[in-house]
Amino acid sequence: INMAKMSTAIFFAVFAFLAVCSASSPSPVYVEQLDGNVGVSVSAGLGMEFAVEGKRWMVTGPPAVHSGGVWKVGGEDFQPGQLHHTRGKDSLGDYTRLAVQWSDSEGPAFTTSALLHVELGIVRLRMKFERTFNNTSLVDDDSVVYSFPTLKRKNFDEKLGYFTYAGNMAWYGRSGVWGEGIGDARDGEEKVHFKKSNENLPYGKSGGFPLILFREGGAPAVVISPSSDFMIASAAPWSSSKGDEYVGFGVLGGVDTLPAGREVETILSFSSPSSRSSSHHSGFGVNSAMLKWGTSLRKMYNKKTDYKDADLTSNYLGFWTDNGAYFYYNTEEGKSYTQTLVDVMKNAKEEGIPYRYIQLDSWWYYQGEFSGVKNWTAKVDTFPEGLFPLWQDTEMPFVAHNRYWALDTDYAKQNGGKYDFVFGQPPNFRPSWHSKIGRGGRPSGVPHSAAFWDYLMSTSKRWGLATYEQDWLDTTMDSLPQLASDWQLGRDWLVQMNDAAQKNGISIQYCMPYPRHFLQSLECQAVTQSRVSDDYQPGNSQWKIGFTNLLAHAVGLAPFKDNFWTTTTQPGSPYTKEEPNPLVQAISSALSGGPIGIGDGLGYSDAQLIKSLCREDGLLLKPTKPATAIDSSFSDSAFYPDKNEQIWYAYTEVGQQRFSYVFVTQLNNSKSALPIPAELRHYCDQLEEKNEEVCYVSIDHSHTLSALRTQPSVGEVDKAEKEGHSGLHAYAYAPSSRHLLHLPSDYDMVNFTLWQINPRLSPGFVLIGEPDKIIAVSETRFKSIEEGEEELRVNIEGAPFEKVTVRFADVRGRKGGDDMQLIDVHCTLAGSGLASVRVNGQTGVGECVLF
Repeated sequence: INMAKMSTAIFFAVFAFLAVCSASSPSPVYVEQLDGNVGVSVSAGLGMEFAVEGKRWMVTGPPAVHSGGVWKVGGEDFQPGQLHHTRGKDSLGDYTRLAVQWSDSEGPAFTTSALLHVELGIVRLRMKFERTFNNTSLVDDDSVVYSFPTLKRKNFDEKLGYFTYAGNMAWYGRSGVWGEGIGDARDGEEKVHFKKSNENLPYGKSGGFPLILFREGGAPAVVISPSSDFMIASAAPWSSSKGDEYVGFGVLGGVDTLPAGREVETILSFSSPSSRSSSHHSGFGVNSAMLKWGTSLRKMYNKKTDYKDADLTSNYLGFWTDNGAYFYYNTEEGKSYTQTLVDVMKNAKEEGIPYRYIQLDSWWYYQGEFSGVKNWTAKVDTFPEGLFPLWQDTEMPFVAHNRYWALDTDYAKQNGGKYDFVFGQPPNFRPSWHSKIGRGGRPSGVPHSAAFWDYLMSTSKRWGLATYEQDWLDTTMDSLPQLASDWQLGRDWLVQMNDAAQKNGISIQYCMPYPRHFLQSLECQAVTQSRVSDDYQPGNSQWKIGFTNLLAHAVGLAPFKDNFWTTTTQPGSPYTKEEPNPLVQAISSALSGGPIGIGDGLGYSDAQLIKSLCREDGLLLKPTKPATAIDSSFSDSAFYPDKNEQIWYAYTEVGQQRFSYVFVTQLNNSKSALPIPAELRHYCDQLEEKNEEVCYVSIDHSHTLSALRTQPSVGEVDKAEKEGHSGLHAYAYAPSSRHLLHLPSDYDMVNFTLWQINPRLSPGFVLIGEPDKIIAVSETRFKSIEEGEEELRVNIEGAPFEKVTVRFADVRGRKGGDDMQLIDVHCTLAGSGLASVRVNGQTGVGECVLF
């Protein structure tokens, strides 16, 4: 053991802990160190304790299994055998495996094991059943029927925050102080009691993972989630007869059999220190831990980005008719949907709006019992000739909406159809609308037939289907008890859907997903995109996507904010509402890095705003890394719940250079200086270490450029503390003075700032990008940068003959200030769509060279 490594300034350690909880820990039988900062110490019973800087964060408790109506707990009913130590290698690389088998009077019961990926800072915890356990189900199918790992919610030395995703779109996440608010209901007669009064920590079908723990400030952090069996996995709080409170990971409470040989896995991902971070998850906090977590899971399941990168609807501008859109169950007066959509596309062409597809919502197909899908074909009264003529007339493929399947669906064998379906209804069903957090449902079903999905996808491809939108995922999960009891049904449903879509060249969007659906997409290559917020309505706040964007991006999905209006007032819509700030909606959509859907009425579009989102051919101008809430925002949500600030960070990478975006709004505490996102701080620090110029900041692509310093001087720190702002902030300075980067005190939905922070490029220019685009430097426009002593070359791409303006700032010999010269280079691209924009290092003159 290299004990010198254990003296690092910040470390995680896993110490010995007996399965029978005791006041003192036994001597460890194994000690390891992960990723330079993560220490691991393990007892004979595979007990664990997590500590940061010598302070306990979290202690593990005993494994437990429910069988025959009785809870059996490790250390009381099961006894651990010898701890075994082996080494191996898998898709994540080398690992050390520690395992112990547990037995009772009937013999071997189960094996618990830990896979330690030393170089990654990843721990994977597994439970394998050595014999079959029967009668395991519980009345509450949101609970778990076994618990491993078992994480204790007390016995730690410092205050920790938590954030966990929950609800439909995973948008209803919960946060708080770890160990608080779990409720006090306890049954002293039972060994395990599940919390019914828990309001702060969601669990079961609708949420509870990934669970993120962090210190105040958002760093360091650890992410915990299932890493197998996503559709049946669960996490739930429980307490022992001794009063110890835990969160247990396992499978849903409806499961009635734990079969011999079945193994389920949970993953722990620790944030890496900046010195070891890759460009894609730099920093030492929530974002770092989540991106490492997602990268690891994508490697485990071989989830590629190829399908997403080639997906038309993930990458091009679309016209939407879903809830919130002008044409949701609404047409032009006196006209059909066919006539309306043809008119919209004709008008868009006249306005130069480059739509590339049309979304059709639930108004287009036949609905049956409880408004479920009876037949997924175009209604005769809506499209008398079907969808093929509309596809031909508009030359637009479709995103087609689908929902839960009705009890009377024509496709089911139960109704005279050809295919196997599983039907059910939620216990104590009441015919009322499902709740936002998902505790609802309605009688419905799911197909259980690969042949059905191949039939549906292949026949739909013929009328122009490009993307199959599976909506109401949460309601389906809540509606069928079988999805909480059958090990395979949920996975089969979504994997069969995926396989048929992939076979037929169709992509899938998940809508109203629970967190588990995001994770299940790891096994589904055709699932390219997911909604990340509630339905749009003019004037609502569903544009706040910073938290959920991180989840979608981590698992490799393109996040979709939903449609929006581009103008404030649109008479004749189905809503008596206005959109107060279309620009915020547009910025949120652009920063999402995912699909963008316009929901305007005919003649009500702001064409200039729409064009700021894409190239002339409709290809969306995206950042490389979509906007996510910064680490301190996660922390504030837990420790200061009254705050509602929105601070997001995104960036575009062109070669080795990074162009960053910081979006700030709804600062409600008169904050006058901005916390620097960890990734931005890390990047700018790297530039300074190379003796290069510091990063430069621009507001709205045209305001004064100033050098951005990530490390303030002593005088500036004193000034910040006197003004009540401690910690690391963004500082800007001009030649004449040094000052905080001041913010207005009345930030709200209308008052906001989109900062762009860019590096200085040799021989002395800052690339600001396209001044008329929201993402001024995007990976879909800017392909490479060539720096030289005499000239700066920026190679761009666009539609044939597209007109493009590229803006630079001249910072030769300057340190910032109001007198920087802006250089605009105007290009009309050739038929190839390629050009090189060049700025002379001697004269500061720019030119466009066509390829």
